Amino acid sequence: AVVSTQSTGGDQVFISYNNDGRPSGQCYFCVETQSQYEAVHSKDKQNFGHRWIEVFDSSGPEMERATGGTRVKDPVVKLRGLPFQITRQEIEEFFAGLLVVNVTMLMNENGMRSGAAYIQFATKEEAQTALKKHMQTIGDSGRYVEVFMATMKEMENESPVREATEGRRGTVVEEG
Repeated sequence: AVVSTQSTGGDQVFISYNNDGRPSGQCYFCVETQSQYEAVHSKDKQNFGHRWIEVFDSSGPEMERATGGTRVKDPVVKLRGLPFQITRQEIEEFFAGLLVVNVTMLMNENGMRSGAAYIQFATKEEAQTALKKHMQTIGDSGRYVEVFMATMKEMENESPVREATEGRRGTVVEEG
């Protein structure tokens, strides 16, 4: 599960998303005062659009377990299944309407593109929106691309240029 954090005037709402970027139907609402708590609980079994909702008490650890402990931490996604000749411009077109800050294309042990890349966006919300592109085709290649939430740490751990003698994946081409 992936979780998006949204602010509602001081309160925080953590909306849970499936790995494919679609809402799971669950969210966690963090409150600080008794009046906020009562306001949230007043919505129990009320209609919300065409659906009704249930409100339960929860704890921080419970929220972490339910969401897999993977709150959106950084504005980064990882792409897999990219055409080997993909360009930064084609990636930016794929994410039209979102501000791409950096593209880091991973290379294999032979120095060729591996078909994977990390994309850094301007905001966490843009990275969350980018997840909706999961399993969509990119460019004229007709290839579908997998889009996963990632962190800056994952990107840094996987992407530093390594010495050629290591013969390991991880060498990168940075277009930023």
